[in-house]
Amino acid sequence: VLVAFEGDEGLRHVDQGGHVLEPDGADLVFRDATMQPLAHERLSYQPASGRLAFWVRVPEVAAEGDTILHLDYGASSLVGQSPTDAWNDAYVAVWHFEDEVENGGTILDSSSHGNHGTAVAMDVADGGHAAQVGRGVTFSQDDAAIQIGDGALDLPGPLTFEGWGRMDGDLVGFSGYQRLFHKGTQFIVPLALWVDDATVGTRGEVNVAINWEQAEWVNMEYAIPEFALGDWHHYAVVVGGRGDEVVLYI
Repeated sequence: VLVAFEGDEGLRHVDQGGHVLEPDGADLVFRDATMQPLAHERLSYQPASGRLAFWVRVPEVAAEGDTILHLDYGASSLVGQSPTDAWNDAYVAVWHFEDEVENGGTILDSSSHGNHGTAVAMDVADGGHAAQVGRGVTFSQDDAAIQIGDGALDLPGPLTFEGWGRMDGDLVGFSGYQRLFHKGTQFIVPLALWVDDATVGTRGEVNVAINWEQAEWVNMEYAIPEFALGDWHHYAVVVGGRGDEVVLYI
């Protein structure tokens, strides 16, 4: 789960009148209701304001009622944990886009699998944007992409890929298929998720393709009602069985 505070006096660094000892918030530790420590990944911490964002690995979230978490801070014995502890082995890759972007630079994967990405046709102006969760990147140039090495998200299922996305304009003079996720080459596409813009038809129509235009392939289309430029949407695709069982969540 994501735990975030816009700011808190007690969570400021000690030099700023708060109780947190480490300038990077390394002494912040989450615990469950029985006070057992929980693995977490620290996305951001601002010592002057106490603003923070953490992903916390919670064993169970109650369907009804509250799930209690405790946050400890201010003791030198409290030690932060590795980001890979927060994501079990079933997470093939987790990209937060918190790092600066430069052409040819690395986009870090927080999972233990090391599926780091490489920024292509992107520069520093494309990174560091305020996004729906933490920071985000914008693909403002032709053929801009984050390329991942082979080996992640292989068929057959089951597998899930998901993320937040926003369309700010149409790709005039380009294909009009704004891809959020694409595995494969130009003509061999095991997995793909894209959103159409007005240059190719219905703006906001989501397309999911599994084994695109092969002998047995799945093509799912869904037009988001009242889709508008600048709207954030969370997209999730679940692939089961041999790859022919597909569910799209928006």
